[in-house]
Amino acid sequence: MGITLSFGGVIILVFEPTIFSDLGGVYFALLAAFSIAVSLLFMKKLENIKVFDLQAWIAFISFIFLAIVSLIFEDNHLLIVGKKPTVPVQSDISGDKCLLEFSKEYLKKRYKKKGNVFLGLVNRIDRPTSGLVIMAKTSKCLSRMNEIIRLRKIKKKYLALVEKKNIKKEGVLRHFLKKNSKKNKSFIVDEISKNAKEAILEYKIIKTLRNYLLLDILLITGRHHQIRVQFSELGTPIRGDIKYGAKRPLHDKSISLHSKEIEFEHPVNKEILVLKCDPPDEFIPKI
Repeated sequence: MGITLSFGGVIILVFEPTIFSDLGGVYFALLAAFSIAVSLLFMKKLENIKVFDLQAWIAFISFIFLAIVSLIFEDNHLLIVGKKPTVPVQSDISGDKCLLEFSKEYLKKRYKKKGNVFLGLVNRIDRPTSGLVIMAKTSKCLSRMNEIIRLRKIKKKYLALVEKKNIKKEGVLRHFLKKNSKKNKSFIVDEISKNAKEAILEYKIIKTLRNYLLLDILLITGRHHQIRVQFSELGTPIRGDIKYGAKRPLHDKSISLHSKEIEFEHPVNKEILVLKCDPPDEFIPKI
């Protein structure tokens, strides 16, 4: 059964509730629609709006009103967003809708593209973490960005909230890691171990809390779960990261690890991009 939402006698949205099955239900749809209507009234532009086709706006609603991302940068070549914690970057065994799907839908609807939309992941961050994710809109751009990553011509900075311990105010962590795909976990191993990969990062304590340390991290290499396993080995696991030794999980299963800044040369126009993303409001506990 379709639902028509009007405001002041003007039709704002017409939709079928079933299309919101993956967006939190029809109650959220009504809330989102009402928010749009109020915003339009506030801007005194309602008289210029006749009918919204929700199929053309569903990506915008899912992208913005669901608050799974913040749009950081977009041009003809790149789409860079700030991901909220617990949203998977790509499909996983949960079957939950992932960032890549939302992003393709956003591009398809916003630019009225027909057929499949190409969008390639340049970097990935873990599902329970938040922060910057780079996606390429063309295969050529993806190839060039992959080369930038391979040559380590990109600076990646993180914020991490780790369990408090007496450690150096700043330092360099260097280990060799080996990934166990069945357990989806990485382990520190000897340098001579088969398939061991070097993992390096720099850190600095920027704030001391009652039970935690807030760290600024420069990631030199980008190994699977690198920051998580290295600080676990140091005896300071990341807040909420029970997989790597944290005392307790967070209520939403997120962890306090955030990709806050990236810097690299644009693969096409060669401009130096420095992009930043603020952590979620709940990143630091209110204590």
